[in-house]
Amino acid sequence: MAAWLNGIIAQLRKGVRVNGNLASGTGPVVAEDNSDAMFANAMQYLIQRGQTNYADDTGTANNLVVNLSPAPQELKKGQIVVTTVKFTNSGPTVLNLNGSGNAPVVRSDGSSLAFADIVAGSMQAFGWDGSRWQLLWMQRQPGSPIYLQAAQDYYVSNSGSDANTGLSLATAWATLQHAMSVLTRFNLNGFNVHVHVSDGNYAALSCATMAGSGYVYWVGNHANPSNCVVTGVNVTAISITNCGSAHQFDGFTVTAGGTFAGSGAQDGMNGVQVSGAGTQTSLTNFNWGTCNGSHLAVSQAAVVSYAGAMIVSGSPQGGNPMMTSGWHVYCVDGAIIQIPSLSSVSLTITASIVCGNGGGWVECVTSAFVQIVYTSITNGGAVTGQKFYVSNWATISVVGSGVNHYPGSVAGTATPTGIYG
Repeated sequence: MAAWLNGIIAQLRKGVRVNGNLASGTGPVVAEDNSDAMFANAMQYLIQRGQTNYADDTGTANNLVVNLSPAPQELKKGQIVVTTVKFTNSGPTVLNLNGSGNAPVVRSDGSSLAFADIVAGSMQAFGWDGSRWQLLWMQRQPGSPIYLQAAQDYYVSNSGSDANTGLSLATAWATLQHAMSVLTRFNLNGFNVHVHVSDGNYAALSCATMAGSGYVYWVGNHANPSNCVVTGVNVTAISITNCGSAHQFDGFTVTAGGTFAGSGAQDGMNGVQVSGAGTQTSLTNFNWGTCNGSHLAVSQAAVVSYAGAMIVSGSPQGGNPMMTSGWHVYCVDGAIIQIPSLSSVSLTITASIVCGNGGGWVECVTSAFVQIVYTSITNGGAVTGQKFYVSNWATISVVGSGVNHYPGSVAGTATPTGIYG
């Protein structure tokens, strides 16, 4: 009888001690004072503190791994697991509980998880419905913004996949536009995002408005922009319209080509097109390749800053007279193109450049303002076209560098309503 009683006492003692010690380290959760409530308190504290169904996630993005202690004997319908998610998911997700195998995590309607339904650092509960884990604590409504809590880096590579997380070069996305679609789900919340783009060839990018303050830095090859190429086919290579000041670019080559159809207002097939009041961007270390329209077209009170070396390797062909002609720089409708006072911008021309459709180097019209002064110009004699054209209450400022500052085979023109100087 003594052995039996000792066995009962041992079981009760285990029930009391299973709670462990307080996080403060000042003693056990349940004091072993032999009070009448000792065992009852132990069971209540165990439930309150959630220790039986909680463990940290030790998996990877889209692959939750949770190991409870002790390990469950089986997966039973209605069982609940609580964990702190280690990585933000990028799409459909699975959960592996104590080596039982990967089982899908779904919303309550049975649909797969979408990007950022579970966010890194969030505590989530999952309920077993007999064949899948249902997400019980949806903290973010689908489509609602994700507020950044720190600066973020993403990666794009020709060898990547848009099904990846984009969080490292090994898990890079494949396209710039997919990266943009993911970033639109963020509120920058005062933090910056760097999108690192590996050497290669990429399809056109149309930038979108970002919520919150902060910047998206698109970083190609700063030292050799010729290695990182964005090409527009029947569209502009990089389009930045009504995007505020969020997007900044460094280290890209832009080209654009295709066939214009009809006589309406089609895409200009420019290298970079920036438009919309309040839209501001900076372009650093750019290589301007062959474009069916102009290299750079800025309109509708947008602002562009040059902040690094410029290379011109292809001609602005001006293929659609309904849009921009063949100008290296086309600035209209109150837009501004400038070089900040502390920036040094050199110009290197690496091929014979023919500005098509009566174009040239800089056109500035309709209350626009251009102040581009190059610190040096290499091979400027390789440009065929007008040096500049300024009209309709617009201004081109070269800060006293003279009428021959810009390259071109034809003298520039300043009409009575245009200012050059």
